Amino acid sequence: IGAVIIAHLLGAGQTLLDILAFLYVMLRVFYILMYVSDMPTVRSAVWAAALLVNIAILFVGYR
Repeated sequence: IGAVIIAHLLGAGQTLLDILAFLYVMLRVFYILMYVSDMPTVRSAVWAAALLVNIAILFVGYR
């Protein structure tokens, strides 16, 4: 939530911000599914992807 607020305050494009925020939430849901399914390698890759999306949200406001 904090990254989205920061990006919004920096004037990020709303459409891109919405897409990235939705992608982050979906990756976190998928992470939980991989945790329950006991798939550690895929889970780690999904966690890393979610982290990169979170970082992208922070930087999308800097144009």
